Amino acid sequence: MSVKKFEGISCTELSLPLEQAPLEQAPLEQAPLADASLAGIPPGMTGVRLQYTMDDEERATRTESPAAGEGGAIPVEKWTFAELMALSGMDAAAQTVFAEAGNLAIQPGGWQSWSAGWELVAGETLPTKVRFIPELLKQTNREGDTSGKGWIAGHFITYLRVGERYLCIASRDGGGLPPVSFRIHREQQTIIAEVFCPGKTWKAGETMAELTVFCAQGYFNFKDTLRLIYQQGETFKALSFLAGGGDRRPGGYESWYNHYTDINEKLILEDLDGLGQTDNLIKLWYIDKQKPVVFQIDDGWEKAVGEWEVDTRRFPDGLAPVAATIAAAGYIPGLVNHKR
Repeated sequence: MSVKKFEGISCTELSLPLEQAPLEQAPLEQAPLADASLAGIPPGMTGVRLQYTMDDEERATRTESPAAGEGGAIPVEKWTFAELMALSGMDAAAQTVFAEAGNLAIQPGGWQSWSAGWELVAGETLPTKVRFIPELLKQTNREGDTSGKGWIAGHFITYLRVGERYLCIASRDGGGLPPVSFRIHREQQTIIAEVFCPGKTWKAGETMAELTVFCAQGYFNFKDTLRLIYQQGETFKALSFLAGGGDRRPGGYESWYNHYTDINEKLILEDLDGLGQTDNLIKLWYIDKQKPVVFQIDDGWEKAVGEWEVDTRRFPDGLAPVAATIAAAGYIPGLVNHKR
């Protein structure tokens, strides 16, 4: 299978099955997902996982994607739709249907939760800005994210769909890996994957990205495959108390409605102290009745929307001490993060 590699970047196929080997523990073997039929893989799903490594440190200084403006992004892979279909293990009949660009619905994937993120059929494009309230105009795309004519920008997870058949690329998150963006061109039937890493100094042998390329039949098989890839079952199980019910449904404080993004550590801790000392709704209906209370910090803690690092000018000691203080007060710490 020949795909277009970029100079100085190597690709290794990682082993699966997903349930037996979480992404961060997968050994380097040649074992396509299609061979893992007894490992809980959803029916009608095949695919591979790919790891991209920086081989040439000088390559990191050339940070312009062929399909994008300047913005600190390094392309790691370029596929035609046909190459992706073959890589995913899609059967010949489905490949014939996918070969017609007009048949495709394309879901590019948003940069954060306020980004426009619906499926696009032929002739449709996504807006670059979404206005939610008059006082706040959010830039909902990535910094430097300016695609050329005909190119669609997507991030983290992107898929093509015809009927009930999905062809998807899902990037691994966490573990120090940078965000992955995708450049999709319907007419050229091309997808470019790039990592967004402004200011990053790469070392030879350092992992740049891990991508799972797969096809799935049916929405629920598609969703279950993503669940296996991201291994989020335990995370959501730990939050099951939020479903509550009866007298145990939680309420709480949310910084957004009082402060929008104009927050800092001092202000948050003052609000924390005041929550249980004034006759506010949360105290009267939740704290005094010993119901669960969430104390949630909204936008303003991060450097910028889409750049999910703590703004140390506002929270000089980070968020961990603030979360500990919230928990010590008897509340459940919460944090808004729009990353998908």
